Amino acid sequence: MKKLRFGIVGTGNIAHRFAEAIRNTEVAELTAVASRTAENAEKFGEEFGIPYRFASYEAMAQSDVIDAAYIAVPHSGHKPFSCLMMNNGKHVLCEKPLAVNTREAEEMFACAEKNGVLLTEAMWARLVPGTVKLMELVNAGKLGKIKGVEGKFCYTLDEDEMDHHVLKPENGGGSTLDVGVYGLNFASWYLGNDVESIRATDDDIGKVDGHTCVLLKYRNGGIAQLSSAINLRKPNEGYVYGTKGYVRLSRFYAPQKLEFHMNDGTEETIDVPYEGNGFEEQIRHFCTCVSDGRTESPVVTHAQTLFIMKQMDEIRRLTDIEYPQDAPAADAVKVALFGDSIRMNYENEVRSLLGRGYNVISPADNCRFSSYMLTTMFDMDEQLDGCEVIHFNAGEWDVTPMPDGEVRIPIDVYVANVIRAAEYLKTKAKTVIFATTTPTKENHPNRNEDISRYNEAIVPELKKRGIIINDLYAAVKAEGEKFIRGDDGIHLTAEGIGFCGEKVAECIKAAVE
Repeated sequence: MKKLRFGIVGTGNIAHRFAEAIRNTEVAELTAVASRTAENAEKFGEEFGIPYRFASYEAMAQSDVIDAAYIAVPHSGHKPFSCLMMNNGKHVLCEKPLAVNTREAEEMFACAEKNGVLLTEAMWARLVPGTVKLMELVNAGKLGKIKGVEGKFCYTLDEDEMDHHVLKPENGGGSTLDVGVYGLNFASWYLGNDVESIRATDDDIGKVDGHTCVLLKYRNGGIAQLSSAINLRKPNEGYVYGTKGYVRLSRFYAPQKLEFHMNDGTEETIDVPYEGNGFEEQIRHFCTCVSDGRTESPVVTHAQTLFIMKQMDEIRRLTDIEYPQDAPAADAVKVALFGDSIRMNYENEVRSLLGRGYNVISPADNCRFSSYMLTTMFDMDEQLDGCEVIHFNAGEWDVTPMPDGEVRIPIDVYVANVIRAAEYLKTKAKTVIFATTTPTKENHPNRNEDISRYNEAIVPELKKRGIIINDLYAAVKAEGEKFIRGDDGIHLTAEGIGFCGEKVAECIKAAVE
């Protein structure tokens, strides 16, 4: 394999670690470094014997002395400098988190696709021997069914670091993006991605989260307890709990020792040291992907990166942490989402897919479930002022059978409620869209029949009133049952939620354009 020529963007601590690791690999070499100042580039280049030293990122991007770039600048620089490199034909290994928010990450992946280059988030911890070994053992059933995960990555900044970029919202600062990203990935590796709910609370430092605690509930019954901090020290450890025992991990996200404690009283310790500082494996993996002509890592996938980005967006929403990069464009189209669009977690998906050209709001949590609750929205004049599109639905609660087999709300009441809500919403927005209720598994007693009857009753009435119909029922049903959870036969899987989010975004865009 021909050595891949890397250039480093940035000269901070993480760049030093990468430069040290690349010396231990046989598949890559460090041929260039770029910094905002010639002095920093020269100093770094001298330390590591790097032949080409650039005083601007643009100059390195436009040069022919590198094949790939490692992005090692604060979070706010990840998107612009990654895209700069990719637009000049360079592959990119970008520090975690890949971007400040999901929208930026999706734009970065689109840039990579346009240029035919590899873009990978530098989630080095996924590739170290300890993580690979533990995932292998867990998947083989050593701990039984995984029921819980705990992870804490918490540190304190020194007194002379109070101007650090991690404290600045404009740099995408705060503990969630800085180190919380490790805990979220850790939970995902052992509990999967079918998350039912996220709860989060935090203690702020200025306008960023200083200490954040997150509770994830999974539809398979698992629970993850995670914490991150930049203003509080905790033991940097984690646990994976199964029905046969548990494993304790120091530096949980990238362990070098696996300490198993089994229910039968046996204990076992497995040593899995790094080759060097832990970055070597990701460098080799990235180089192999380039050599094989890949434009996506099969391990650190685009889907996984986006999944974690969406979780971090949601955690920041729950803790009221906003960055300048989150703001919609000044001329953005205002869109409101009501009903199961919120309850089924479409909101973040839709906001991300629509991009900065749309200002997506989701007022009134009390409008989530039934048609009756939609009729309580009439005091929202101020929130809905200026909306161009309102997307709403109802029926999840209405069509759930009661123990005696009857549905909760008779069809005529359902129709009257939805019409009343639709007519009100028509006074608030130029375009109103109604989404039909998604189907259930065929073996669920009477429920698909009930949903069909409700949809058939309301759709013609809404069309008469100029309401656009987003037929999620038909869209999901056409995919078979792959998007419907097997445990209850009613709710959508994480993939199903993503699918419906795409349909909602497509419908809104079509209505506007």
